[in-house]
Formats: sequence, structure tokens, C-alpha cells
Amino acid sequence: DEDKKKADEDKKKADEDKKKADADKKKADADKKKADADLKKAEADKKIADAKKKLEDKKKAEEDKKKAAEEEKKAAEEKKIADAKNKLEEKKKADEDKKKAEDDKKKLDEDKKKADEDKKKADEDKKKADEDKKKADEDKKKADADKKKADADLKKAEADKKIADAKKKLEDKKKAEEDKKKAAEEEKKAAEEKKIADAKNKLEEKKKADEDKKKAEDDKKKLDEDKKKADEDKKKADEDKKKADEDKKKADEDKKKADADKKKADADKKKA
Repeated sequence: DEDKKKADEDKKKADEDKKKADADKKKADADKKKADADLKKAEADKKIADAKKKLEDKKKAEEDKKKAAEEEKKAAEEKKIADAKNKLEEKKKADEDKKKAEDDKKKLDEDKKKADEDKKKADEDKKKADEDKKKADEDKKKADADKKKADADLKKAEADKKIADAKKKLEDKKKAEEDKKKAAEEEKKAAEEKKIADAKNKLEEKKKADEDKKKAEDDKKKLDEDKKKADEDKKKADEDKKKADEDKKKADEDKKKADADKKKADADKKKA
């Protein structure tokens, strides 16, 4: 009977030791599960922080891009104002050149008119000289009349030269105006070609800006999806941690109960 009693006590002790070992193992598993859940939560928190940083970096890049576009727009407006000022100065100069050309033409016309009048007077003087010569021949003053005729011929030659010079001056002026007109047309053509090239460049820049905008929107959409997934992972990790905490609490209570049962059994044994 004593041997049986001892065997029962030994069995009871062995059962209690096994129960304690199971409780210790269960606690260790719960601790590991909690550590895994903590790690998972830390990883999810890191994922969220990374996604937030990525979003902030993206937002900063978009703001920098917007600022650069505004500065480019401002520079374009300043260039437009400078071009308008240059155009105004060119128009003012062109008007002044046109006025000078008209004044020069007016003076040349007046010179020609004077030359024509001089020629007319020379012709009249020659006619008079011819008549004087005829009269001189008749009055036996042929020598004086010949001299007078020679003077009139010289005067006529000088008047003819004046007219020829005025004509040449007019033709030179006309040629200079045509050359100037041709240069202005070539300048206008070059400006139109530049305008077309600028419009093409602007179109290419707009196309690139649209592509960049689309890419930025796609990147933002992906970041939003990554953030959503990270939030879901964090929620799941929080739930796993909560469950692990509950399992650990239960394991701690089981261990506490097992310790109390063992303590009671030791006390009963001591008492027996």
C-alpha cells in the first residue's frame, strides 16, 4: 500500500512536472508568436514610413517641377516684353528711315526741278545767243556772238551734267530702297521660320509635360496602392499581436494556475 501510494505520488508529481513543462512550452511559443507579431508590426510600420516618405519626395518633386515651370513661364513673358520693345524700336527706326528717304527724295526732286529750270534758262540763253550771233554777224560783231554762243553751250553742257547726276542719284536711291525692302522680306521670312520652330518646340515640350504628368499620376496611384496594402498588413499585424498577447496572457494564467496546483500538491504532500 505504501509502495502504491508512493507510486501514485510519483505519478502525480510527474504529471504536474509534465503539466508545468507544457505550460512553459506554451508560454515560450506564445512569447515567440508575440516576438514574430512585433517584428511583423515593425516591418509594416517601416513599409508605411517608406511609402509616406516616397509620397512626400514625390510631392516635393512635383512642387519643384511646378516652380521651374512658373520660372520658365516668367522668363518667356519677360522675353515677350523684350521682343515687343525691340519690335517697337525697330518700327520707330523704320519710320525714321522712311521719313529720311522721303526727305532725300523730295530734295532730289527739287534738285532735278532746279536743274530742269537751269537747262530751260540755258536753252533760252542759247536761243538768245543764237539770235545775238545772227545779229552780230549782221552788225559785224561775229566774234562777240561766237564767244556768247560758246558760253551758252558750256552752260547747257553743265545743265545736262546736273540733270544726269540727279537722275543717277535717283536711280541709286531707288536701288538702295529695293535692297532694303528685300532685306526686310528676308528678315520677315527668318522670323516666321523661327516662330514655326518655336511653336514646334513648344508642342514637343507640352507633349513631354503631358507624358511626365501621366507618369507622375501612375506613380502616385501605385504609391497609394502600396500605402493601402501597407495599412492592411499593419492592421493584420496588429490583430496578430493582439491575439499573441491574449495567448500569452492565457499561457501566463495557465502557468500561474499550474504553479498554484503544484504548490498545493507540495503542501498536501508535506502535510501527508
